[in-house]
Amino acid sequence: MGDLTESSTWRVVSMSAPKPKATWIVARMMALLSHYYKPNMPDGIEELAMTDWIDALQGFPQMAVDDAVREWLRGETRRPTPADLRRRCAARVDKPKPQIPEDQRPFKPVVVTDEQLERRRTVSAKMAEIHSILKHCTSTSQREDG
Repeated sequence: MGDLTESSTWRVVSMSAPKPKATWIVARMMALLSHYYKPNMPDGIEELAMTDWIDALQGFPQMAVDDAVREWLRGETRRPTPADLRRRCAARVDKPKPQIPEDQRPFKPVVVTDEQLERRRTVSAKMAEIHSILKHCTSTSQREDG
C-alpha cells in the first residue's frame, strides 16, 4: 500500500466534500450574473441557461464553486461562462495542498483494496436479503394476527 501524494490527498478530501444542490447553483449563478448586463430573454431561455450552469458545476464541491465565483468577481470584468467557472473549480480540486505531517492529521485516508470492496458488496447483498426475508416474515405475521 503506497503513500498518497499531496495532490491525491487533497483530491480525496475535496471530492468527498458535499456537492451543491441544483437550487444552490442556480441561486449562486443568478447572484453572480446580477452584476453584469442581462439581455431581455424569454423565461424558457433563461431556465435553459441555468441548466447549463448546473451541468457545468454540479460535480464540484460547493466550497470550490463559491471560491471560484469570489475569485471571478475580484479579478474579472466580463460576464463569465460556465466553462470559465468550471476551469476555476477544476483547478481548486486538482490543486495540491500543503502536506500536513502525519501525526497532525485529523484523519487518515482509508484505502480499500478491490478484495475488501468485493467483500463489502457480498456482505451488503446478504444483509439486504436478510432484511427482505425479515420484512416478508413481519408482514405475513401481521396479516395472521390481524
